[in-house]
Amino acid sequence: MKTICIGSTCFSVLKVFILNVCFIEATQHKTKMTFISVTILVLAFYTNGCAGDILLTQTPAVVVVQSGESATISCKASSAIDDDLAWYHQKPGEAPKFIIDFNTGLTSGRYQGTGYDMDFTLTISGVQAEDAGDYYCQQHEAAPFTQ
Repeated sequence: MKTICIGSTCFSVLKVFILNVCFIEATQHKTKMTFISVTILVLAFYTNGCAGDILLTQTPAVVVVQSGESATISCKASSAIDDDLAWYHQKPGEAPKFIIDFNTGLTSGRYQGTGYDMDFTLTISGVQAEDAGDYYCQQHEAAPFTQ
């Protein structure tokens, strides 16, 4: 396990999962398949004694859907975080983009979030190629609020 610190904020990268989202598009005389890798980083957040370590685990490791279908990713917290969870989407070479905050009810686009306390779900409806990238669930129950 590797610990990374920025100032007094420390976190550890525990696991990296790869999601392969398969988009199938029918064209006039052929079917083309585009495989898009979506990486999920699972982070453990260290609070330096404030509220204990909260581990977030994202599953599944692989999601395969056709274009237009729904994709679902789950995030489980190691301890209760009420509704203090947000989801972010990051495309390669770009900054993370906020998509859902359970606490405020804010949401963006075709994303829907459900859950409370320890179990949360992100659903992407009508999956498109632009949905490829990294998805992060981030708790903001206990500092530091890293993503």
